Amino acid sequence: MKRISLLAVLLAGVLASGLSGAEGPNTLDLDGRDVVLRLYQCGTEDPEAFKRTSLQLNGETVIFNFVNADEHTFVVIFGEDQRDELVWQVLGNHVYGWAYQKGLEFRLLQKVPGGKQTDCDLTFVDGLGNPIPHANVEIYLKSKDKRVLIGRRQLDEKGRLGGIPCRGKTSARLKVGTRAAGYYFNVSHPDYGAAFVEQTSLRNYNIYYIPLVPNGSEADKRSIWGQVLDPNAKPVAGASIYGIAIITLGGDWIRSVSGQKQGAVTDQAGGFRMYLPVWEQAHQVGIMVPPKTRYQVKVEPPEGTNLLLSWPEIMNGQSSRIKLQYAGYFHTFAFEDANGLITESEALEDMRVVFRRSGKHNDIRLKYIQWKDGAWLPLGRYGVSHKEYRFEDIEVTADSPERLVFRAGPSKIYRGWVVNGVTREPMEGAFVVTSKGCDGRSSLAYLSEQEWATLHGLQKIPPIEKGFEFQSAKSRMEVLFDFASLVRTDVRGRFEVNLPTRTQVERLVVFEEDYLAYHLPTSWAREDINGVWVLPEAKLFPAAKVSVRPDFAVDPNRRAMLGLPGWFLMGPQWFIDKENSPGWAEKLLGACGEEADEGVFRGNRLAIVQIQGDYRSHRFQVPAGVSLQLNLRSLNNVEWGPLTVAGNVKLQQGQLTDLGRHKIVEPFAVFVEVVNSEGSPVEGVPVVVCGGYDPAVSSTDENGIAVFDFVGYSKGEFIVEYKGDDPTAPQLREAIPYEVTRQEDANSVFTMRVSDEMLYRLFK
Repeated sequence: MKRISLLAVLLAGVLASGLSGAEGPNTLDLDGRDVVLRLYQCGTEDPEAFKRTSLQLNGETVIFNFVNADEHTFVVIFGEDQRDELVWQVLGNHVYGWAYQKGLEFRLLQKVPGGKQTDCDLTFVDGLGNPIPHANVEIYLKSKDKRVLIGRRQLDEKGRLGGIPCRGKTSARLKVGTRAAGYYFNVSHPDYGAAFVEQTSLRNYNIYYIPLVPNGSEADKRSIWGQVLDPNAKPVAGASIYGIAIITLGGDWIRSVSGQKQGAVTDQAGGFRMYLPVWEQAHQVGIMVPPKTRYQVKVEPPEGTNLLLSWPEIMNGQSSRIKLQYAGYFHTFAFEDANGLITESEALEDMRVVFRRSGKHNDIRLKYIQWKDGAWLPLGRYGVSHKEYRFEDIEVTADSPERLVFRAGPSKIYRGWVVNGVTREPMEGAFVVTSKGCDGRSSLAYLSEQEWATLHGLQKIPPIEKGFEFQSAKSRMEVLFDFASLVRTDVRGRFEVNLPTRTQVERLVVFEEDYLAYHLPTSWAREDINGVWVLPEAKLFPAAKVSVRPDFAVDPNRRAMLGLPGWFLMGPQWFIDKENSPGWAEKLLGACGEEADEGVFRGNRLAIVQIQGDYRSHRFQVPAGVSLQLNLRSLNNVEWGPLTVAGNVKLQQGQLTDLGRHKIVEPFAVFVEVVNSEGSPVEGVPVVVCGGYDPAVSSTDENGIAVFDFVGYSKGEFIVEYKGDDPTAPQLREAIPYEVTRQEDANSVFTMRVSDEMLYRLFK
């Protein structure tokens, strides 16, 4: 059955049209020329242990099909190896690598790249950003879970490594794109220890951060260290410990350096030591990681040990013992639907076997290559993740057969009801779609009266068995929902959705003209005694529409310096003044979930893109009938503070208001100095700013300074508080007021004297 996109049915041609155009003619004749390749065997620690071979180009394509090559073979193409002058010019000073797959195709560029063909010059720095002189470096290429050693070098006195080829970015193709291997560096130095850094994005970096600092230094005291042990308390050598993020005393989650993955490998005694460099754009902490900080890490046991992955949180500044679990039992896997065993390779390759463990991010997910020949796993609850099928979980016990058969569940019935959030009256005719959700790039605010009339002419679209599918990559059609079915509520505001086995959805979305959309995650449903999944009440609140044109008041020459790409994502956020709003405003706030895709929907993404020298307007919904402040908040760029585009406004339901052009200006810093009762600075104190924007946390650095970014007028408090694990124990809160205007208050310093009792509670 053909998949349906809501706007493809209702709004074809309303939004931007699809891209078109065929590829231009080849500018080079590469057919029949030879490409030189190296074949390595994974796990070999001799960088010279490779076989050199060559293949003829078929057009501009190399097709990997070697005799005696297997899944342990790694194919590498060095530009410097090429004997054909034209092929060398096309490949340049680059290196490309892939774990071997028969039939994998690598397509060369059809022209000689412009610019000078230079090698990569890299600098390796420690966790504080200081170069590591004369360190030893092992250079690997890594693709997925396989890697090969291609060289050994020593850094110079400034921590530099020069004259190596740049990592090639072009993907090879089989059925789907296979990204070219990235660099993986093992770095060791007697004054630092040993650790690794891995390239995880397509971008080539000039600086690589190693998760080490000088032994015995002050920063080293903020490291994590200890042992990795098996269930019998024996050391586990060769386990990889990846640093993911740090979590400060104030609960701020700060990830590691973007585009790179840092970690350490345990020694023969299971020992490890690591100092995690934090995200370059994060200044919620100072130069050094504060004391009383937890490290979020991933522990990956060595192959062949039957030990499980682990994601522990480790407190810095003290020795830790990480005890891993054994998998214990070997199982193979099969999958059935109503037609019997599922044997289609495409369907099987998309299956993810999931071992469900309590705790956030704690499930173990096995890809096809990890489960296809069976896997060692512990006892417990298992499920399957797939974009189309929905399988019943299996409880695996010691008596379970070796072959686990997952069966696609029966059709699933969801029921719920929709009410007017203000009056609590049932809403007849409201739309309910089963969906992977709103993609966040569009909004109900774009629909015209005629388009709403077309929608209101629909009563039902039956479930689509193939379920969710993204739009074509070549399509510029902005979609509201990718959905599996559509129904409308009856006179009592009730609805029922019957989903076939092969329909996989994550949420139901309820919407109506001039109302805020409401998202119901399927995880909110509870099964009743009749096997029906009942969802909580969905509340629709009145909505208005606003139009905003954001642009940058930044010198174009400074955009790259400020970390601004050619486009920039922002999201609208609104704050309701309950004192100057109707009593039902409290209900509206109570209907908002913790995330933007839960309850009242607030998660549209605005792409700030310059087109022909100007920025386009954006339209989205906001609550109507209440007094609110409307902000635009940057997404993924924490250094850009929220921009207030309207304050103390109250819009009527259905009203469209143009709020005009608003410039996104450079933020300015305001500092908070935290001192103790004797006036001495205190490091690691989490300070919260609470004003006209979302609360933000910054921990004081080694000089007792916390940093906050502002972009305009704000009034509120800087707060330090202690909330213990025991809800009956006393909680402490200390605060000072602040008020800042625009640039006139840049670099202001507010001094906050914190009591000895507060410091004792925080750091005990």
